[in-house]
This record gives sequence, structure tokens and C-alpha cells, in this order.
Amino acid sequence: MTPRDARLGALQGLLAAALFGVSPAVCKRLLAHAPPQVLAGLLYLGAGVALTAARALRGPTDEAPLRRADLPTLALVSLAGGVLGPLLMLHGLRASSALGASLMLNLEAPFTIALAALVFREHLGPRALLASALIVAGAACLRVE
Repeated sequence: MTPRDARLGALQGLLAAALFGVSPAVCKRLLAHAPPQVLAGLLYLGAGVALTAARALRGPTDEAPLRRADLPTLALVSLAGGVLGPLLMLHGLRASSALGASLMLNLEAPFTIALAALVFREHLGPRALLASALIVAGAACLRVE
């Protein structure tokens, strides 16, 4: 990876985080006009359309094709991340403030890190452990408030 690729990746990650951070506030307003099920469907329909367009513009890649054996895992990931996650987030957002929900959504990072370390046996260094602990501590402060 070149330094230019690293900078581009970091910029894309920051942009993704900023867009993800905006979504609870926007969704909170939209929930006044649409039920969570409809809004979740529209969010992921839009994401699917955008990714399909991006894939078409990118052209061929040398990624490994999906195999039949991949389908159960893909279905489980799609159900959890593309159906249940958004629905639970939007139902929770209806019952909380956009600010509180945005801050609680930060727990996604430590949960993902824990999953990577415990299930996939990825190395968890001291910095990632400290960052996760600080995020969880921040969420605990919200709960105490």
C-alpha cells in the first residue's frame, strides 16, 4: 500500500464515519413521517442502488466470486446487518433523542472489535483495547446521566 492509498483510505473512512454520524439525526426527523420498517427499507434500498452504481463504474475486479457455500453466511450477515440492525436502530431512535442514539451507536466499534478478537482471533493491541474501553466508558457516562 502506498502512502497515497493510505491517505485515500483514511479520508474515505472519515467520510463514511461522518455520514454514519449524520444518519441518526436525519432518521429521527424522517421517523415523524414514516414507520421504522419503511425507513429501514428505503435506507438500504438507497445503499444498494449506490453500491450497484459504484460497482458498475469501477469495472471488473480480481475479487473471488461468491460460491454456493458462501450463501448461508451471506444470508445471515444480510439478515443481521441489513434487516435486524437497522430496524432495531430505528425503533430505538424513536424512543430516544438523536443525540443519545448517536452517542450510543459508538458502541458499534467496541462490539466489532470484540467480535474480531474473540471469534476471528484477530490481534487486539493495547491502543485498540484502550480506545474500546474509552468508548464503553463514554457510553456508561451516558447511561448514568
